[in-house]
Amino acid sequence: MIARLTRALEHGRLSLAEYDERVAATYSAISREELAELIDDLPGRLW
Repeated sequence: MIARLTRALEHGRLSLAEYDERVAATYSAISREELAELIDDLPGRLW
């Protein structure tokens, strides 16, 4: 999950502030649904 967010940051899909928020939310997530919400708007694969 963090790797996918990092790739999104590297590819300009997330700002640094947005990345920080999503990483924090990833660590505090309790369910898979909460995790899914953090990446639903990102492309499936980032190379």
